[in-house]
Amino acid sequence: MNWNLVSKYRSHLMGFSILFIVLFHFCEMIGTHKELVEAWQLHLYQFGRYGYIGVEIFLFVSGIGCFFSYKKNPDILQFYKKRFIKILPTYCMVAIPFWILFDVFILNKPNSFFIDFLGISFFNDVRVFWYVFLILGLYFIHPLLYNYLYNIKGSVFFKFLFLEVLLLGFIGWLSIAHTHFFDITEVALTRIPIYIFGVYCGHLVYNKESMPMVIVILFILTLFVLPLNAEKTYLMRVFNSLQSIGIIFICTFVFEYILPRFVNSILCFIGKYSFEIYLGHVAIRKIMNQCGIPTYQLNIYFIIVVLTIILTCCVSFISEKIQKRLV
Repeated sequence: MNWNLVSKYRSHLMGFSILFIVLFHFCEMIGTHKELVEAWQLHLYQFGRYGYIGVEIFLFVSGIGCFFSYKKNPDILQFYKKRFIKILPTYCMVAIPFWILFDVFILNKPNSFFIDFLGISFFNDVRVFWYVFLILGLYFIHPLLYNYLYNIKGSVFFKFLFLEVLLLGFIGWLSIAHTHFFDITEVALTRIPIYIFGVYCGHLVYNKESMPMVIVILFILTLFVLPLNAEKTYLMRVFNSLQSIGIIFICTFVFEYILPRFVNSILCFIGKYSFEIYLGHVAIRKIMNQCGIPTYQLNIYFIIVVLTIILTCCVSFISEKIQKRLV
C-alpha cells in the first residue's frame, strides 16, 4: 500500500467518518435507554458506540490536507483566509439561529447566547459545537507547527516524536493534577496529537512513499489487541488514535480494491459536505434531545437524518455563494 491512497481518498474518508459519527450519536442514545430499545438496537450499539473515532479520522486527514495547502502556498494570511472563510460563515449560519432558539426560547437563558456562540461555555462543559473551535485552533497554530517540523534543521521524525511525547505528557499530567478541567476539555485536548500526526504524515503522502507492511499490520492489529473503550479515558483516547490509523488503512484498501465506483462516489460527495452535515446534525439532535423527543427510536432518528440533509443543502448552497464572494 502507498501513502498516496490516503490523499486520493481524502473525501471518501471524510464521508465515512461523518456517517460513523452520525451512527455513534444514534447508538449513544440507545446506550442511555437500553431498557426501552429492541434487541437489534443493542447489537448495533455494540459496534456503533465506537463511532466517535470518526473524529480522529477527520483530524488526521485534516492535518494531511493542511500540510498540502501550506506547502503549496506558505502564505500565512492566505492560509488563514482560506480556512476561516470555509468554517466561519457556515458555522454562523447554523449556530446563530440554533443558539437563539436553544438559549432564548427553549432554556429561557438569553444571557447565555454570546458565551455559547463564541465557544466560551465549552469550559463550562457545553460541548455542542466544540469541534468547530478545536479545528479553528489547530488551523491557527498550523503555520507554526509546519515551520517547526519542516523548516527548522533536524530530523522531521525526531522533532515530531519530541512534540508528541511532550504534548501527551502534558495532557497526562492534566488528567492527574487537574482532573475536573481535564474531564471538561479532554474531548478536544486528547484529539490534538492525531492532527499533529496527520501533519507529520503529510510529507509521506506528498512523496507517495510506500507503507511498510509491518507498520500497516501493527496499526490494524490495534483494533483487535487494544480494547476499544467507550469510557474515553486518557489512555483510551491515545489508543483510539492508533486505532483510527488502522481503520484508515482498511478503508483506503476497501475504497481502492473492493467498493464499486458508485459507492465511492457517494462517500466522496458526502465527504465534500461533511462539515455542514456535522453542524446540522448536532444542532437538530441537541434540540430534539432537549425537548425530550426519543431520539433512540429509529423513526425519530430517521427524521433527524432527513432534516440534517435538508439543512445541509440549504447551508451549503448559501455558504458556497458567500465563499465565492469572499475569496
